[in-house]
Amino acid sequence: MRPNNLNHSRIGVVLGKKYSKKAVVRNRLKRDIFRFFSENKDFLESYAIPSDIVFIVLTTEAHIKDNKESFTKELTNVISL
Repeated sequence: MRPNNLNHSRIGVVLGKKYSKKAVVRNRLKRDIFRFFSENKDFLESYAIPSDIVFIVLTTEAHIKDNKESFTKELTNVISL
């Protein structure tokens, strides 16, 4: 996370090929993460200083597929910090 010189915050998501070899699968998770943050806009608006935030996913597709609820709970924990 780093402050930026814009009037709004930005989010980036990084998923490597270690997560899944298929770009379709990686892009689906990225869309899910972006959708999660669009539903929780108050998280980004709560910062006094607009920032660039990068999330790096360090797990495998199989782990997230089996534990979709725990992954969502983990995202919720991240934004509550």
